Formats: sequence, structure tokens, C-alpha cells
Amino acid sequence: MTAQPIGRPVRDWRGCVVDVEPGVFTVLAECRGGRAEIRATLDGAMLAVVARDRRQLPEPGDWVTLRHWPDERVTLTSVIRPETPAPGRVLPFRTR
Repeated sequence: MTAQPIGRPVRDWRGCVVDVEPGVFTVLAECRGGRAEIRATLDGAMLAVVARDRRQLPEPGDWVTLRHWPDERVTLTSVIRPETPAPGRVLPFRTR
């Protein structure tokens, strides 16, 4: 038996976390020509990161990378951390 390709490829995109419920993140992202609130769960790699350090959980205001799977699931794959700001520079989103 061989694996058969699924019609739709996996896609990644970015968005901003706007709400957090236990195990589910609501992310505002650009998709299909407009903005949408997308509900996503953590992927396996992010679950491992959070298991080691719960401070790594995304919070409202964090920018994240999402992955849209062929079976219509959406997972949160990483938190986009800002670079260390120069003195006096204000970042447009929260830092830890």
C-alpha cells in the first residue's frame, strides 16, 4: 500500500492571538482575501515547548504562525518572538 496525495497542500500563515480558552486560541488572520477569526489548537511541537515552560503559551497580542491542514484542522505552530528592541524603541506587540 502506498500513500496517496491529498488534493489540498498544507499552508502556513501568520496571525495575532485575540482570545484564549483552555486548549483553543482565537487568532485574527488574513485569509481568502479578508480577515477572519480562526480557532486553532497547539501542534505537537508547541505542546512539547509548553510542557517544558508554560510561559511559552501564546497570549492575546502575541503573533503566531498557523498551519492549515488538508483535513481542515488549524494548528498553532510557533510564537513569533520580537527582536530585542533598541533603547527607546517601542515594539508594536507585547514582549515577555
